[in-house]
Amino acid sequence: MTILHGRSGGAAPTRSLLRSIKPGRERVSGPRVEPRHRHHEAYLLIAVSGAFEQASYGGRHIVAAGDILVQPTLDAHANALRTDTLEVLRLPWRYDGSLGGRYRSSDLDLLVRTAEKDVHEACALVERDVEAQSPLQPQCADWPDHLASELATGRAACLSEWADQHGLVPETISRGFGRVFGVSASAFRLELKSRRAWLEITGTGKSMATIAAECGFADQAHMSRSVFALTGVAPSYWREPRLTAEP
Repeated sequence: MTILHGRSGGAAPTRSLLRSIKPGRERVSGPRVEPRHRHHEAYLLIAVSGAFEQASYGGRHIVAAGDILVQPTLDAHANALRTDTLEVLRLPWRYDGSLGGRYRSSDLDLLVRTAEKDVHEACALVERDVEAQSPLQPQCADWPDHLASELATGRAACLSEWADQHGLVPETISRGFGRVFGVSASAFRLELKSRRAWLEITGTGKSMATIAAECGFADQAHMSRSVFALTGVAPSYWREPRLTAEP
């Protein structure tokens, strides 16, 4: 069967910087730190046993057994184990332009058993849990976490001013934020802006010039370079529908 689809769905292109995910259950026992990386497709990560810390666009969460982590479309994150071993369940998720979030499973055993028989029904169980709750707040509360939150909401317009307001120097901001989130604060902010542009490119019919202006880029060329740096391919690629052969 041949299906026509746009670039917001399906696998990431081979030239892309984006990592694909394999749904199913997995046991992890090292390395203890997984460097920052990016995913194209949204997915669900359910902690079955053990715990880990994740630093992403949505903040820094400590994820333990029974937690559901919604990993949104075009997310970037770094992970660090907090226990010797970790068992997780990954499930597919819908296109999600939010920053994701952490939720609690109402019945972890039922969710795991259901996933072994019917992935779609397991996703429906998670969806009911997510819709019935508000996302849990990140547990970490150091200054890099506050800065990440303000960058995500657009409140930290000038990093030097933010540093002055919090009694820090720019060099401390650069080093300290990078140690926690795996990227400098300025790069984190540009990635968020580029992701917003990418979501508009893949999810709307607006012109590239309009998207560049609305997302705060100097011009369309600047936006194109930033989206290319984020995804590994040009914005025009994501706009072009392609024929993909599927059995």
